[in-house]
Amino acid sequence: MKKTALEKRIKRKIIARDHTFFASCAPGLKNLLAKEINNLDFESKNIVLKQGGVEFFGKIHDCFLANLHLRCPIRILMRIAEFKAENFSTLEKKLEKIDWELLLHKNTKLKFHVSTKKSRLYHTDAIAQRAEKIISRRLSSHDSNGAYNEGSSTLLNTNIICNEIFIRAENDRFEISLDSSGELLHKRGVKESTTHAPLRENLAWAILVFAGFLKTDVLIDPMCGSGTFSLEAAMFKQNIPPGFLETLLFNHGNVLKKISGNI
Repeated sequence: MKKTALEKRIKRKIIARDHTFFASCAPGLKNLLAKEINNLDFESKNIVLKQGGVEFFGKIHDCFLANLHLRCPIRILMRIAEFKAENFSTLEKKLEKIDWELLLHKNTKLKFHVSTKKSRLYHTDAIAQRAEKIISRRLSSHDSNGAYNEGSSTLLNTNIICNEIFIRAENDRFEISLDSSGELLHKRGVKESTTHAPLRENLAWAILVFAGFLKTDVLIDPMCGSGTFSLEAAMFKQNIPPGFLETLLFNHGNVLKKISGNI
């Protein structure tokens, strides 16, 4: 089937290019996370430790691998724009230049996370409102559904898709990112119930690593609570990726759902 103009743009501008990704993690885990990323099987890494996590570079497929295999991150963001804006007029012009129709589904329900620090534009609600207006207008003016009726009907089978957009401003520099993970990545899809205040799986994994746990070791946890340590150890020993059992991967309306139909 002949590809549409929109599909060609997605392949040229999104799939074929390297992108910047940011894997957020708990304090103290950046070095462990960087080591995990370095062990993944993709070429363009350029790993950089940042405040709150680790930045790396790669193709969209590499982001798929990261969501599936990394055990430390909280979520993985895809950087889509960075610019300076000292007033709302400039902010709106910069946001309008982003190819939102290549990244988001037409029926997307938008959710914004806005943070500001030492910036002239500090009103987070006002920033989110302007961004939502611009993105919604841009998506409604493009037939972003038609290009995917054939190849990705199973991926786009919901009437309303939720995408989380992260806008961070510091010293008048704006960083725009899209969530690629959906649910937080510590959820492995194994537990049916938990205890009160359970230990998160990514933290349990880090503790096992720092304790020197190996695949040849036997883990004994007589006071296991909800079994977080035991489950993490079992998945590690059986070579089960942390995202393998959780059906949330690229199935909650995140940015890469649309793109994945063209890979």
